[in-house]
Amino acid sequence: MFEQLTPREARKLLAPLPAHAATARGYLAGDHWQSSTGWIGPRGQPGSAGDAETLREIERVFISKNVLGEVVERHTAGVVGHPVAWRLTVARALGADEEPSAAEQVLLAEAEAALTAWWDAGEVAYLLQEALGMLLSCGRAPLRLFVPPGLVGEDGRMPAGDVATQLSRIVLAMSDPAHAQVIRDPAIYRRAGVVLYTEDKQERAEISSMDADGLTWLRIVSDAATVSEVRLNLGGRLLLHDMRRTVFISPQAIALQRMVNLALTVMGRNVVMGGFLERTLLNAQLPGRFVDDPATGKRFVPEPMTFGAGIVNVIQGAELRDERNDEVKGYASPNIIYRDPVSVTTFAETLELSYRAILEECRQAHAILSGEGAPSGESRKQALSDFLSSLRLTAPIVEDAVRWLLETALHLAAQLAGQPGRYLGLRAVATCHLDSGPLGSDESRQVVELVEARLLSRETAMGRIGVDDTDAEARRVAAEREADATVGQVALAAFNSGA
Repeated sequence: MFEQLTPREARKLLAPLPAHAATARGYLAGDHWQSSTGWIGPRGQPGSAGDAETLREIERVFISKNVLGEVVERHTAGVVGHPVAWRLTVARALGADEEPSAAEQVLLAEAEAALTAWWDAGEVAYLLQEALGMLLSCGRAPLRLFVPPGLVGEDGRMPAGDVATQLSRIVLAMSDPAHAQVIRDPAIYRRAGVVLYTEDKQERAEISSMDADGLTWLRIVSDAATVSEVRLNLGGRLLLHDMRRTVFISPQAIALQRMVNLALTVMGRNVVMGGFLERTLLNAQLPGRFVDDPATGKRFVPEPMTFGAGIVNVIQGAELRDERNDEVKGYASPNIIYRDPVSVTTFAETLELSYRAILEECRQAHAILSGEGAPSGESRKQALSDFLSSLRLTAPIVEDAVRWLLETALHLAAQLAGQPGRYLGLRAVATCHLDSGPLGSDESRQVVELVEARLLSRETAMGRIGVDDTDAEARRVAAEREADATVGQVALAAFNSGA
């Protein structure tokens, strides 16, 4: 099925993104006006002459607060705010007290050193954060490994180099989820990665799948022909990984974001009205003068009024004329009416309720409680539990992506270095250290008690209290214990000797 795909056919197989995905991405990028669709307040009559002018004025005074960006950033920080911990181990099952063989330990050290240098140089941590933002807004985030064309020789072959050198030529990038996806053959459930792009004004597709021998084939095709093809020993892995998650930024959250922006914009307008009160003059003759008019004889031309400190304006009442002979029979008593602005309470309460509703919709009510003085212990515990449950939906997806990334990049580098299959006996282990914020004293004490009761490992406990590199911290703790034991033995020996 996949071997004969053209770009046009491949496009038909890509599942569409959620209807609100593009809107959510726009909000996260800071575009809250969204070509006027982000405004839910009153506007001019559609199609009328003044509609466009009204919208331009609304856009000029439009005020927004990126609450959706806030909840996505908080969720992202909770999952990958602490660096994802990863390591390599052997793929085979080890016995209870069995250690990897000497040869396996050499491979592990060699592979970890190369991957660590590549990870740091490639800004993988930043790309994971970027991918997580896409995942939360669209429900999908495709990650792609490739070698830039400029690093390939003129003959189409890779320059020589060891595994570390070839790793440095491999690039990780996030593709647009509208044009990249891992699709499946429903008959045999075989997977294929599809990336659509345009080159030289031609639509092309990068398609990767596996053959009957377990090799990964990569084919670049246009609608006319196959441009290039290669087969790689990647241990059954594709060069495209599709991160998937249930919708986080929901249509309801988007609607609430619009309400936040409406409240802020109208509040801003209200501030202007409070500083520059609207005045209406009743029964008043504005300053001006009468000029000759060929049609009526006389015509009144008003003069502009000036306002400000020390200004005196003289206004008389409007003339009262006799209906029979049009003679002036008196003057009306002028009056002035001020239009006071609406109380800011209306907008402040709307803003607060909408903001709270977004946080509750995204399982982040604990962020509200932290600013409300001393919430009850039970309510805070429930709010934190909801937040952690949301993070736990995302963490396995990130861990799976990191495992794919490390293993696939390592096998691809070995293939390019002329050593295909060298690391097939190794596998990656990745762990996200979830962060729900600073632990309270009761929560910290509970972690210690769980460790002492041997219901929680020290490594997990370190992650909960905010330790990033648990392996390094465990080594430091062990070294301190060894040093303390040595000091104790020296002191005991000195005591026994009578020194």
